Amino acid sequence: MARYLLRLCIQMAGAIGVFFVVMSLFQWTAPEAVPLKQAVRACFTTDTDVMPVIEWLNQSGKNDDNTFMIDEV
Repeated sequence: MARYLLRLCIQMAGAIGVFFVVMSLFQWTAPEAVPLKQAVRACFTTDTDVMPVIEWLNQSGKNDDNTFMIDEV
């Protein structure tokens, strides 16, 4: 039990650390930060496209009547 709690705390600390690094990057106003900001924005915008996942879930559930189907968005 303690091992899982320690793992949870480490994961939370890592997520909070990444959040603060990204936030401090976007607060940085130096011209050297522009390529880094663009790279971070590109990573977040390419990862937010969920339509392929929704289409895959719809295709995988057509043969099974017990599978939850996601309606088209």
